[in-house]
Amino acid sequence: LDAFVTQYERTSRLWLNNGSGLYTRSSQTFGTTSAHGAAFGDLDGDGDLDLFLVFNEAQHRVYMNNGSGVFTDSAQRLGLAADLGISVRLGDVDGDHDLDALVQNGNAWSVIWRNDGTGHFGSSTPIEDSGSKSIALGDLDGDGDLDIFMAGPNALDDMVLLNDGTGDFVDSGQRLGASAGWGGAELADLDGDGDLDAFVTNNSIGNIVYLNDGTGRFAAAGPAFGGSSQSIALGDLDRDGDIDAVTTHLDNGNTVWMNDGLGGFGLVGPLGAQYGISASLGDADKDGDLDAFVGFGYQIAGAPVRLYRNLAPVATRSTSWGEIKGRFGDRDGARQSALPRKK
Repeated sequence: LDAFVTQYERTSRLWLNNGSGLYTRSSQTFGTTSAHGAAFGDLDGDGDLDLFLVFNEAQHRVYMNNGSGVFTDSAQRLGLAADLGISVRLGDVDGDHDLDALVQNGNAWSVIWRNDGTGHFGSSTPIEDSGSKSIALGDLDGDGDLDIFMAGPNALDDMVLLNDGTGDFVDSGQRLGASAGWGGAELADLDGDGDLDAFVTNNSIGNIVYLNDGTGRFAAAGPAFGGSSQSIALGDLDRDGDIDAVTTHLDNGNTVWMNDGLGGFGLVGPLGAQYGISASLGDADKDGDLDAFVGFGYQIAGAPVRLYRNLAPVATRSTSWGEIKGRFGDRDGARQSALPRKK
């Protein structure tokens, strides 16, 4: 796995893995400063991973991969700089077998950019959610298309929007929890019943797990837990077959949570002691388990992104972590790390 790091005050960077979890910076640069979100996927149908890059103070860009990891700016400029882009999710929202882009904005409604199959995004559809803190795509009601879980639009309750199969979305009417401030949302089968549940972080009230009944109706698994949280990454950290979590925090160290298999999460311990902005999981050292990348931003001079290796033995139902400091990252402004998966 290679790594891509967006940075607010510098251009974003691609970091290349030597196969053992040691990274060197590619000479490629990606647009101007203020990139805030990135997603990789095969946008033009040629079998490699392309890049959709969202900017907070500029128009969004699409970069095409030549198949060997060299990216070329497609010259598309999407949206308005004043929209203040935050994040992007890729998925086939309209059922035409290519990857569309759902872009979350901080100063405007979120937008679905529709792919024509060649990696060109010519048409867009707004989603009425100005002020949402996070959006996630997944088939929530089991009908085969991608729906939207929206965390906290306009500092209100979390919402579920259901897809009609053509990329038009209808509000399900659900208002989940009392949401405030900023955070993140990720979807996964947290209780092992075969549908997608939601793990929502919040820098005001802590983490909330919402369990899906299989039809896209959600209920909180329990009260909020864990204190102020910023972002979330989900994956099976202890290789016991269920989905665990890493959360980053605004006011203390980051945290590892273990799933009991039913969607209940217990605290394992801290993951670094610094202010965390973002987290991603992937097998960086090819030892078969998930390692953690955490973005710290300007608080950690010289290494705004750190790699933590998962050192737990197989099937121990626990984790231990080894920190690799300063392996990659410019001096300031790291916002998000994305891990494109090699074929």
